[in-house]
Amino acid sequence: MTIKSDFCRAPDCTRLRDKKQGSSLCVMHRVRRSRYKSFDIPLRPGLPEGIAMICINHGERTINQVYKSGTKYNRCLECKKISYQKHIKNNPNKRMTRNFYFVGKPPNRIKISKIHYDELFKQQNGLCKICNKPETMKHNNKNAKRLAVDHKKGTEKIRGLLCQNCNVGIGNLGDSIELLKSAIKYLEESNTD
Repeated sequence: MTIKSDFCRAPDCTRLRDKKQGSSLCVMHRVRRSRYKSFDIPLRPGLPEGIAMICINHGERTINQVYKSGTKYNRCLECKKISYQKHIKNNPNKRMTRNFYFVGKPPNRIKISKIHYDELFKQQNGLCKICNKPETMKHNNKNAKRLAVDHKKGTEKIRGLLCQNCNVGIGNLGDSIELLKSAIKYLEESNTD
């Protein structure tokens, strides 16, 4: 059986008091009183029309001036640029990861430096090593994709740069020389008829 003194003393509250803290208030009202010096939560003023946030450094920011992360606007674009520049200045070695392309899928993923890729691209004159044609596949229907880096599976040995069609063809045949010879034989036999 509960006695009147077991309930929170805040007006119109029917919750049990917080006995662990030895308080005469329930947990909710005890926390509110310690934070806001009142049993009620103070109302926050709304932002003016068209303002997404108020930056501590730059003041009011519109939606176009704010960086969106996930579901809410959390940083002013100018603050984001400043923090990015500080990060680059404080971590010069971390910037090196941008000078690499990742090739393949884990666990066979390898890294190739952009310098090495550019050297291979110049050696091949920007053409596929098998069909001697430039890449025709588009990336998001805009720019042509870069040539795929062909490497021997299980090792980091890079064999050359291939167009998407040649790379997929070799990959589907499992890099098997016997299957490739069999495919050549098949095509020669079918073309003689």
